[in-house]
Amino acid sequence: MSLFDECGGKTPKHTEDHCNSCICNQFRRLTAGRIVDIIFSGVEYGNLVFMCFDSKTCCATFGDETGTFIADCNKVEAIRLVNG
Repeated sequence: MSLFDECGGKTPKHTEDHCNSCICNQFRRLTAGRIVDIIFSGVEYGNLVFMCFDSKTCCATFGDETGTFIADCNKVEAIRLVNG
């Protein structure tokens, strides 16, 4: 099973209308492989590789050297697009 299989889950928790924050809209437009920093629950997570966004579950999936990070886009407080 690939890490990319986690996107497009079969049991959505939200409707597409629920994933409509400005951060969710940014994730919709990002391409896989883009390096980002995010703030989630007041903690900054840096140099994450964006993998995918599932608009049915509102889940954005990232990877780094330690593993996979999945976040509800509605709970991400900020995103920084890292040049590179």
